[in-house]
Amino acid sequence: MKNNIKYMIKKSGLTQKEVSEKMKIRQATISGWSNGEIIPRLDNAYELAKLLNCKIDDLIEEDQEQKKTVSYEEIEEIYKKLEEPEKKVVLTLAKNFLMLYNTECCNDNEKQARLAQLAEHLTLNQGVKGSNP
Repeated sequence: MKNNIKYMIKKSGLTQKEVSEKMKIRQATISGWSNGEIIPRLDNAYELAKLLNCKIDDLIEEDQEQKKTVSYEEIEEIYKKLEEPEKKVVLTLAKNFLMLYNTECCNDNEKQARLAQLAEHLTLNQGVKGSNP
């Protein structure tokens, strides 16, 4: 089962050995969790998340190292290559993301903030008035 445990351990700055020592669990078990060969019990997942200073959800999402990040500049280049009808759809989505972000600004969600930044970037570069979060 794919998971994000290996990435989150690496991100924490700890080694698998250090995690196993702190959790008092065999290193082979930590390795099995990291490689997706073993699924940690809920109590162990909770302790691991606590140790790594993350949420349990962060441990079970798809592998973060496999996700490709794209810069605003790359998105803007892709946007410029779109036909007018497609650009309108993208701008409408961008405006909707801004509205969502502005109405739920109390929600400290990094993904929403990044979407709002992207939407602001696209709308401002296209002469569409964005809002101030």
